[in-house]
Amino acid sequence: MIIIHIPITDTIDVCLINVGQGTPFISVLELRPLNDSLYNPSEPGSPLRYNQWDFGTQQERPSIIREKDDIYDRIWNPFTWGSWVSINSSFVSSSFSTSDYKLPGIVMVTAARPSNESEPWGINLVIDDDPARKFYMYMHFAEVEDLKGEIREFTIFMNDEPYGWPVVPRFLFTDTIYSKYSMSGSTLKKLSISLKRTNRSTLPPIINAMEMYTIKELSQSSSQQSDVDAIKRIKSDYAVSRNWQGDPCLPMEYQWDGITCTHNTSPAIISHCKNLSSSNLFGNILPSFSSLKSLQNLNLTGNNLTGPVPQAVIDKFKDGILRSWRKSKSLSVSLMPRKGGGGEDEVLHSVLISILSAIVLLILITAFVIFIRKLTKRRKTKGIYNNGAVTECSKEGSLKPGNFEFSFSDVATITNNFSRPIGRGGFGNVYLGNLADGTQVAVKAKLLTRIHHKNLVNLIGYCNDGTNMALIYEYMFNGNLQQNLSGRETADVLNWKQRL
Repeated sequence: MIIIHIPITDTIDVCLINVGQGTPFISVLELRPLNDSLYNPSEPGSPLRYNQWDFGTQQERPSIIREKDDIYDRIWNPFTWGSWVSINSSFVSSSFSTSDYKLPGIVMVTAARPSNESEPWGINLVIDDDPARKFYMYMHFAEVEDLKGEIREFTIFMNDEPYGWPVVPRFLFTDTIYSKYSMSGSTLKKLSISLKRTNRSTLPPIINAMEMYTIKELSQSSSQQSDVDAIKRIKSDYAVSRNWQGDPCLPMEYQWDGITCTHNTSPAIISHCKNLSSSNLFGNILPSFSSLKSLQNLNLTGNNLTGPVPQAVIDKFKDGILRSWRKSKSLSVSLMPRKGGGGEDEVLHSVLISILSAIVLLILITAFVIFIRKLTKRRKTKGIYNNGAVTECSKEGSLKPGNFEFSFSDVATITNNFSRPIGRGGFGNVYLGNLADGTQVAVKAKLLTRIHHKNLVNLIGYCNDGTNMALIYEYMFNGNLQQNLSGRETADVLNWKQRL
């Protein structure tokens, strides 16, 4: 496949997608520079090669012409017909290649004319698959015979309609006639091209070569160049270990993971909320974030970024463009009143917390926690369960797993005085209970551990009140392992695959 594409960005991204016809693959990808004024259709899209014909070849076994003979690396297919006569020049002249299209001399040195000189030269292209398909045509002419005072002049016809002015080929120089607007096969399912000599012409028409292209419509425009450059700098400078390749926003179904884009005329990045959080990033916050002009959300949590937030990012937040800003854990971000100007506006201000300050703060917090725990045990307080109300809950409203301490009277209240036994473990009896917020728990006794595993229940808390000890776990609504294995008291019994 050969396509002529005029990029609007500094890079060209090629993406192969499985459209239900098998795993895509590519063997070779070659790029060739080309003057963008040569093959420039009037309608949106990129010219896709339909065919390129070399007419009038006289080789017994004609071969495809490409590469070393054509600086634009076009592929020329030799073509002849029984009603044509091949003619050629006695030598290959470099003047053939002086036109803008740089036609190779080996192609232009031969031509085809009708065997009956009084008849027109013609070719019919059958278009069965899509009669409405649009074509762009480029016809190349050069005189290869010494006319010795005779005249060769002819008119081009498309589907029996005259096309353009009469053509008079120049001796050993290439002239190209092309269609400014597309043509189609109409209802006849064919495209008919003919060359008819004019009344004053003494010689039949000739043609040396012809190219035809269809239009490949690219419905999705490339992402904004500033966004592409910015996000690639971010990826490179932070050494982001993500499979980020090609255009960050296109194709729409395969945009970069963690990135959200607009999909108007030129896609732009508006959200960067997932893939840079908890990505083990170090260093300063890059100014490149400010180059994402449409960015509305930015999440840098879970990293170790230091230094001030770039002023351009602050301005985005202040102006309301950047709506959501989630900072790195090593940054302290606050709203501070602006000095001067007599206004009460607030601006985003960042303060770097040094590593030494973080260590000192951690030591102080640890020492304080140890002191409080020892003081609590010494005074035999009731811990976090006080007067029947849990005083430490997660922000989401559910109790997080942890070693919360309960008094024996608290445990008795939770289990309704141990009135609902639901099983027995290696530690002792297990009782169903309810916390003050309605959370159901399972309560058993002695061994204190803290284990987090997807196949084990979470430890909610414990009781260590003198000789009274108990553990508080999540309640298993679907029964314990023994019940599921034996089928007792449960509707569903584990099959052998689930057991293994």
